[in-house]
Amino acid sequence: MTPPDTPPHILDAVIRLLISGVTEPAILHACSEKFSLDAAAAERALAEGRRRITLAADYHRDQELGTAISRLNNLYSESIRLHDVRTALQAQRELNRLMDLYSLPAETPAGADLVQAAADLVAARAHLLPLRLAAADAPLPEHARLAVARILELQEKVHA
Repeated sequence: MTPPDTPPHILDAVIRLLISGVTEPAILHACSEKFSLDAAAAERALAEGRRRITLAADYHRDQELGTAISRLNNLYSESIRLHDVRTALQAQRELNRLMDLYSLPAETPAGADLVQAAADLVAARAHLLPLRLAAADAPLPEHARLAVARILELQEKVHA
């Protein structure tokens, strides 16, 4: 709750100063000089500013994770729609990292083979699409086939 004697514009200014790294004595001085607050009112405004910053730092992890996943999925979809494969790939990599898809489970519960297969596909796509050997919308096996053909071609040149 805002102290009754601290107008919202002053409290906003105190918060901006706090997050800008201004020292508390300097903020108290600014409250006195710029806003004509007495020492007690300046202290209350500073305390309320610190309290509001603390509240802003408190978040619900699951909710923020859900928001981040939704944003990344949206970014991926929009990137694909715009044929921006590079951004789509970056969004997919970030989503995979965020969801910890790159780590291997300690035990292999039922369905782990499917999870691993999906992770392998994501990794294969991440390695093959940037090579641009096929159209971005070509099936993954076509990207793999062309990559293997290119490797064999390069090996022949090296051994010739």
